[in-house]
Amino acid sequence: MSESLLSPIPERVYIRSLKPKFSTQLSITLKAMDTGKRFLVDALLDSGATGLFLDVKFVKYHNLNTRKLPRAIPVYNVDGTLNKGGSIYEEVDLVMVFQNHSEKATFAVCDLGDKPAIIGHTWLWLHNPDVNWKTGEVQFIRCPPECHMEVKRARRKRQRIAAISRRQLPQFHEEGADLFEAPEPSEFGPEDRVFVSYLHPQQQIINATSTVSQKLAEESHQQNDSPKKSFEEIVPKQYHQFKGVFSKESFDRLPDRKPWDHAIELKPGSEPYRSKIYPLSPNEQKELDAFLEENLKSGRIRPSKSPMASPVFFVKKKDGSLRLVQDYRRLNSMTIKNSYPLPLISDIITKLSKAKYFTKLDVRWGFNNVRIKEGDEWKAAFRTNRGLFEPLVMFFGLTNSPATFQTMMNDIFLELIDGNVVIVYMDDILIFTETLDHHREVVKRVLEVLQRNKLYLKAEKCELEKEKIEYLGLIISQGKIEMDPVKVEGNTLHSPT
Repeated sequence: MSESLLSPIPERVYIRSLKPKFSTQLSITLKAMDTGKRFLVDALLDSGATGLFLDVKFVKYHNLNTRKLPRAIPVYNVDGTLNKGGSIYEEVDLVMVFQNHSEKATFAVCDLGDKPAIIGHTWLWLHNPDVNWKTGEVQFIRCPPECHMEVKRARRKRQRIAAISRRQLPQFHEEGADLFEAPEPSEFGPEDRVFVSYLHPQQQIINATSTVSQKLAEESHQQNDSPKKSFEEIVPKQYHQFKGVFSKESFDRLPDRKPWDHAIELKPGSEPYRSKIYPLSPNEQKELDAFLEENLKSGRIRPSKSPMASPVFFVKKKDGSLRLVQDYRRLNSMTIKNSYPLPLISDIITKLSKAKYFTKLDVRWGFNNVRIKEGDEWKAAFRTNRGLFEPLVMFFGLTNSPATFQTMMNDIFLELIDGNVVIVYMDDILIFTETLDHHREVVKRVLEVLQRNKLYLKAEKCELEKEKIEYLGLIISQGKIEMDPVKVEGNTLHSPT
């Protein structure tokens, strides 16, 4: 059984309500753990909710045994007003089953109006399913190992595949199948419904830089035909002395060693493993050679003699280009987990209430700015037909990478974070002040910290000295916080019936 969704108990719960047109219903079976009774439920799969929620009327009707919370949790709307649906007083443990997926889960009990159950972002983040929001089809291709899955053996003949698990990717690659990356959230409709959010401060509750609303917003900006702005147009003149901080050329070198170098601590008894080498198509070979050349030149990888090697293959992105995949699942299963938490969105909202001026900065290739701890590089080695290589910096896919990066950012910006003028969520930095003069002073201090620590920014993703700004899927202005309009037509409040 996973930890209680409501432990430790938060002081409040926020809800957000959008139009449900593009939400998807999922028929699931819930099984009571004490009586064994089964219930077929149409749950709302909600990309904006956090956690799992069961309607109080459903719980009472089926006489489910619940667990009382130490204290009630008041439910607030995102604008700070008290929600009419009432507080949360209890939770219930159930077995959740659909398709060939089964897991034990804890549901928070609250008034959901006409919805019996909601499956939210925390669950989506953990299982990362492939969701077709138009048809409602859900495929499990990246489930964590603790889920109970009955994986069917694939036929040996070549076939068209709608969705397969990451575990099956090397097998299908070896058999000559064409592999495609799961669809990006740009397929999601702009009105997909968001209901309850930020219920509990579970570790790494939401990776905000990859939330649906954030990616929809990015897609919206990409579709804008306006010409690309120059550095001088993006960055006000008073910050031009920090032009090097916005330079890609400055980034293209191996970072220095720092106190936050990423350690890969293996569980006792872990044994080295070696993967197979898979044949590549001519295009894949070209992409592999380019990847190796670029990263060997910058020093981010080096030849290795490691006794352990993770597999490497390619998947196609939606635009047809290829992406190198280092499959670290086996390494991650052997790694001791770091429980360092990410910031809570509810805390961020509270801090921004009085600010008028905002600046958002985006750190270039965040994880690649952190070295792997000396002596641990061999553990993340990957094997190719060009040889064995090991990374000297963090790459995506390594467990504990978010925790390591957040620790570094919190430490170097500690004084400014404690001063309630800076928020850092992974590689997204938000500066907020009440006056413009103070704002410019803080922005310069932040740029000085970045310069001193040799961290660099993507100018095209930065916004400076704004009175209204998008951050983590929220539109923020003085005394007002709204959902991103790319995702919602207005910010309405839901009153359960």
